[in-house]
Amino acid sequence: MKQLALVLMLVLVSGPITAAAPEVKSAAAPIDLGDGRLQVGAIIIDQAKQTFTTPGVTLRRADPIEFIAVTQGGHKSYESIVELETNAHDFNLACILIGLDNSRATRPQRHFDPAPVRGNPVDISISWQQQGATRTVAAADLLSVDGKPVTSHRWRYNGSWFGPGGRYKAEEFGTLVGFVHDEDSIIHHREGLGLDNYGGVKLNEALAPPQGASVLLTISRPVSGGAP
Repeated sequence: MKQLALVLMLVLVSGPITAAAPEVKSAAAPIDLGDGRLQVGAIIIDQAKQTFTTPGVTLRRADPIEFIAVTQGGHKSYESIVELETNAHDFNLACILIGLDNSRATRPQRHFDPAPVRGNPVDISISWQQQGATRTVAAADLLSVDGKPVTSHRWRYNGSWFGPGGRYKAEEFGTLVGFVHDEDSIIHHREGLGLDNYGGVKLNEALAPPQGASVLLTISRPVSGGAP
């Protein structure tokens, strides 16, 4: 628990990719559930498995979409598939508590930045109940670009950043997981999808959960890291 307290202190004091000491609201204090499991707000973390789950709801099944997930009441919810029952501070703390580190990460420098982002790899999936069974789909499989399935499942953690006045940008815009290389998301698709092609990314309706469905989004740190 000493290590956990230190992690929490660092998050509250410095935050991710920080240019100056920010004045932001605190992340929730982690609750120890035992056996290496923690709870941060609505997020359940399994440190042994290096994974966490966050409940949410499907927002839309129409374009345009630019985000897999936003915060509850997030500003960019009109462009997201899922709204999660969390804020950006808690979500980022959960990322740190499964061992993700942004010390060598890069982030997009503008919307639709074509440069691949660098950062710790993560796997992302969404699950929900359908006809009495649990259905789980990898996040990238929910998308198509210009009518073609997405083949790259490379997601990278960079933790977002702090803007003028110490505003945590992921919290300001509610952006948690994005794929168009917006500047502010906590997790990005490595190469980006639909760059400079607004509306080109569409939902794969054959695989997507129904609108309004209760879902669980799972973030996992892969055993093998792969490319940064």
